[in-house]
Amino acid sequence: MYKIIIFSIITCLLSFVTTFISMYAFSSETSAACMNCSYLKDVSFFSLLLLVIIPITIYTLTKLTNNKKIFCVITSIIFMFFTFLNNYSLFEDRVASWSSYSVEDALLATAFQSYLYILGGGILTFYLYYKFYKISFHIKKQPGE
Repeated sequence: MYKIIIFSIITCLLSFVTTFISMYAFSSETSAACMNCSYLKDVSFFSLLLLVIIPITIYTLTKLTNNKKIFCVITSIIFMFFTFLNNYSLFEDRVASWSSYSVEDALLATAFQSYLYILGGGILTFYLYYKFYKISFHIKKQPGE
């Protein structure tokens, strides 16, 4: 359980860094939800969601699968999905709410702004879980791995 918490915190921090860097272009924009909130506070708040999602994911996947690659791919996809949601929330809050963006336009603008960072974070997440999965969760090695 201790290692699940450590991996969750690392994933949350990685999501924070990915979101902070990828949406930094909008850091000077005023937040529509909270006029006095700083960019750092918004990014921190949105990234904390992963502290709930990732432990549940890790625990569930360790019970359901013994395949290290499947575990790492699913965890990376969940990381990228929730980091994209963080970015989308920031974009909606700081840019789209002050303009006439449709939902589709906001999704496309968010994807265009952050896809390289999210992909990089997803690859790093995959690598970290792939490298430390066997040690951390004591899963037996599958034949052929």
